[in-house]
Amino acid sequence: KLWGGLRRGKEIGQARMELFQQAAKIFKADSVALGPFVNGPLSLSELEALPANAPFQPWPLNTSVQQVIAKWSRDWQERNPVDYMVALLRQSRPQAVIAMDGF
Repeated sequence: KLWGGLRRGKEIGQARMELFQQAAKIFKADSVALGPFVNGPLSLSELEALPANAPFQPWPLNTSVQQVIAKWSRDWQERNPVDYMVALLRQSRPQAVIAMDGF
């Protein structure tokens, strides 16, 4: 699908970042952070290789949390996405207690 004339991948990611930055100003947020993760089962390079009108491929319904984390880890050069989220939360809210069962 096209979104406002943009194809998926980097183009849409940049447009989304700009929208989040605008929303942050409206809500007077201190900052905006978008993770380096691509939603869905395909990597950014796989999405970039598809034609602009390729249909969206969602995660299969039976996808486990572990499969999503493994895919995001591959996308992000084997770094752990859970560690990324915890570091982001600690950076913005150092006084918060973060408990993530199973991690």
